[in-house]
Amino acid sequence: MPENRQCIQSRQSSLVKTNIMSREEVLKELEELDEKGLLFRNFDSIRKTCEPLSPLWGDFLYKEHITSIVGDPGACKTTLWYALTVRLCRGLPFLGFPPETEIRVIGCDWESSDSLIGSRAELVDEGDKETPNFEIFNNSEYTLPDILPLLMKRIDKGGFNVLQIDNQTTAFNTADENDNSEGRKQMKLLRHITKETGVAIIIYHHPSKANLPGQRKGSGAFVRARMADIMFNINLVEGYPDLVQLECSKDRLAGKKGEVKYIRLDSGDFILLDESEIPIGLGMPVSNKPIDLAQKEIVAMLRITEELSRGDIVGRLCSNGSKESTVDKGLRECRRLGRIEEVPGKYGYYRMRTKR
Repeated sequence: MPENRQCIQSRQSSLVKTNIMSREEVLKELEELDEKGLLFRNFDSIRKTCEPLSPLWGDFLYKEHITSIVGDPGACKTTLWYALTVRLCRGLPFLGFPPETEIRVIGCDWESSDSLIGSRAELVDEGDKETPNFEIFNNSEYTLPDILPLLMKRIDKGGFNVLQIDNQTTAFNTADENDNSEGRKQMKLLRHITKETGVAIIIYHHPSKANLPGQRKGSGAFVRARMADIMFNINLVEGYPDLVQLECSKDRLAGKKGEVKYIRLDSGDFILLDESEIPIGLGMPVSNKPIDLAQKEIVAMLRITEELSRGDIVGRLCSNGSKESTVDKGLRECRRLGRIEEVPGKYGYYRMRTKR
């Protein structure tokens, strides 16, 4: 058992409210930053020197960013994150999307005992295959703020690039889910972790009792959705017990808000349905499918070829039926999202981005 809970709550409060300073100290720090030119910076300078986005898995997960997943009870969100982690840590695709670099995960599971974790492992992965680069914390006596210093040290030492948190309420021992101030402090702490360590965070959350749509599906204060970078809702599909709907309700990075995918649950397997497999009546909203397909083909080509010119890329994709304008938009998106880069000194040539 941990020490007195009141002491832990006190430490939790102090960790969430990091770097409390007097007004004079804040002003002095700001003046020092301003003198160094680090407070108000030139737009073009930022654009030229910033690190590009770093996708880790499809359009779902990016380095230094927060993905929030809100799931209906019984929608298998915990099983999904175990299946996702096992496959990505082994370098295998999940939902048809391969990892874009080596994935190393710390999973913080405040809801599962060792026995339940073992049971889920058997469900998502029959047999005794090893899963490299996957560590779990599941001691429910301690909150995320309690373990924060050791967690960040572990992330840095082990080179982990993904942190999964299940779930937000128990991770912070939340006193009042409807308190925007409390929710803001929680999300600021998550942002602090991403900025200091570079990890991508996936945090799971329960739906509200009212089960509202879109970004308001999650229970409690709206600030949690507002401060996340990407948000997905996992919705049960009435009349189809083996299907769940994956709805993108927010996307600040790839602009996929409003897109819907359907996943078939087959024991511990998660299968992304093609449009032709979706039951009539469910339908799908309009998406940028031609551009998305162009991006996939461009990345696939550059994975097996060191570098290609724009002309080569356009020629190959147009021979398969793509329009030149679509290919150019695909190239632009691949660059913007940090998947490819121009070859230095060779105008119009592209290669996979090497730095992650």
